[in-house]
Amino acid sequence: MISVCPSCRNELEIPEELADSPVRCGLCGHVFTPRPSDRASEPAEPRFDSKVRAQHRQSGPASASNSAVWFLAFVTAIIFGAISSFCVWGVLLVAYPRFEAITDAAGGFRAVFPGEPTAVCRTWADDQLVFGQEFTREIPDERYFVYYTDWPANLQHLPTEDRFDIVIEWLLDQYPGIEEREQDRMTHDGYPARDLLADGVEFQTLVVRMIQVNDRVYVVGISGPISPVDARVREFFRGFHIHKP
Repeated sequence: MISVCPSCRNELEIPEELADSPVRCGLCGHVFTPRPSDRASEPAEPRFDSKVRAQHRQSGPASASNSAVWFLAFVTAIIFGAISSFCVWGVLLVAYPRFEAITDAAGGFRAVFPGEPTAVCRTWADDQLVFGQEFTREIPDERYFVYYTDWPANLQHLPTEDRFDIVIEWLLDQYPGIEEREQDRMTHDGYPARDLLADGVEFQTLVVRMIQVNDRVYVVGISGPISPVDARVREFFRGFHIHKP
């Protein structure tokens, strides 16, 4: 008859005459009394020694667990890489926007803006009209502008430096809370010019270049959370040219 060792589940072939008599398992040494009811009733699974059984029990779940960990790490790396790429792209887009050239036929100038500007007309002192182009970015909150006006007859006798002083006074009136920090004399396209740097309001800086061309003055500038050394500031001023004095 076939009997199963209750200790190691090893199947033993035992003569019928030894039924109900103590026997020793040849595999594990356990002593037990076989009975006819001990016959194996289920299909036997592959048998391994104790060490192999232990390794088999551990390898399956551990391998599955390791695979899950590696898969999770792979997915996390992809997500992190995508987020990092998006953040880097956003930072670069803010710091280095794409500039497009426009030509203002009435104003006689070419300029570059980080977007499509809008034609403007404003009033200066004594109802003097100021024309130009403006563009405002939302992120960050920056305004790019080119204004121009022709000096009235009663001011055409003033020296260029006095005219610049009048323009600066008008500009500072347009930005309450901003105070002049620095000025610099220079030339632009061969014409006398003056740079103005002003700030004072939180996250608000004004960088302006005034250019005197005969009896017309051009005011080129940016306002917002900027610095004169920013790449977009240099690009904006470098892209302004007077083509029709």
